[in-house]
Amino acid sequence: MRLGQWAVVDLSGRKDGSDARTRFIRELEGCLRNLGMLINPHPTPDVISGSGYAAASLLKSAFDNGAGFILVILPERAEEVRNIVKHTGDIVLGVPTQCVKEDKMVSANNQYCNNLALKINARLGGVNSVPSSSFLDELGKQPFMVFGADASHPGAGVRNQPSIASLVWSTNETATTYAAVSGVQDPGQEMILSLESMLTFALTSFVESSGCPPVRIIFFRDGLSNSQFEEIGAREIEIIAKVIKQHSKFWISRNWPPPLVTFVVVGKRHHIRFFPIDGRGADKKGNVQAGFLAEEGLKSPFNRDYFLQSHGGLLGTSRPSHYTVLKDDCFKKMPHLLQELSFALCHCYASATRSVSIPAPTYYADKVCQRAKFHFTPEGDDSSVSSDTIFDLPYWEHRYKPINRRLAKTMYFV
Repeated sequence: MRLGQWAVVDLSGRKDGSDARTRFIRELEGCLRNLGMLINPHPTPDVISGSGYAAASLLKSAFDNGAGFILVILPERAEEVRNIVKHTGDIVLGVPTQCVKEDKMVSANNQYCNNLALKINARLGGVNSVPSSSFLDELGKQPFMVFGADASHPGAGVRNQPSIASLVWSTNETATTYAAVSGVQDPGQEMILSLESMLTFALTSFVESSGCPPVRIIFFRDGLSNSQFEEIGAREIEIIAKVIKQHSKFWISRNWPPPLVTFVVVGKRHHIRFFPIDGRGADKKGNVQAGFLAEEGLKSPFNRDYFLQSHGGLLGTSRPSHYTVLKDDCFKKMPHLLQELSFALCHCYASATRSVSIPAPTYYADKVCQRAKFHFTPEGDDSSVSSDTIFDLPYWEHRYKPINRRLAKTMYFV
């Protein structure tokens, strides 16, 4: 991946920070090159001191001067400034940004800069790693799509702010790069009300970029409780089938059958824990080793399910993820392949050097929901809205702006 013209915008206000900034940029450049990126020398960064509202004009100036990526150094207390930076970069200009707080810049070491480099490479379209999975290699010989979906909600008792729904989907043959779409809906609504339009956009985008439709669709859904499987899970499966039928021309024109669909709910809200019988099955923290699978003795009487502890614990007792299969056309004769795919996808999270606890697309869907605040036009502090204000969906839909088209097919959310 090539990093062409880029800019450094320093909003920290430090008058004596030029030496620390220079050391930091040199260390970061070295880490980016170690990832295989080709880098042009950075321009002399603007150094300013003032309110965060100056950030928007500075980013625009850098963008107008040709910057394809902007590194932003923030003051220590920077939430408001960061919101402006991300809204300006993600929504207004469509330029990737990476924020760094000034204290991190001053104390940055190689490990910290390596972590930043992973994010920057992914946001610019690079691939940091590909899981070593013979099945994933075989799966990639035919076009397929892996989806992750989630809905996040305002705090308990908050009825005047929207829930956020997100959908992410894979865009390459190794399921290591993704695109995303998101939107607002009624507070507390777990079903993704705009799933049909989101799926239509994702499928059309995939066909346009790859030149052919997927043969298999694997859908990982986060956030559903057992009581919502029949009500919400079944309905969303119907919507997937509806979208496929509406776009049947994609497959008919090639004399292909409709794609096989697998729908899996991923959950961590449970109290199941696993412990090794002896030290031979334990990791350094005393947890079962990453990759531990349990499907016997805990089976649901209603759906096929399994527990997978895909990550190594860093502190305390690790919690496995619970996978419930609501529909499986792709792997129904070989369920172990779905388990292998689930584990492989836990190694695809771009900003981690270890496996994570849930498949990357599910993790990304959650990240997209968390970043919703950057999509809102800054017309006031949402947290100050009176608790007795009536919820007005059109108002929130008007304020919630989509990602800039320049970033629509990138992993801006990493």
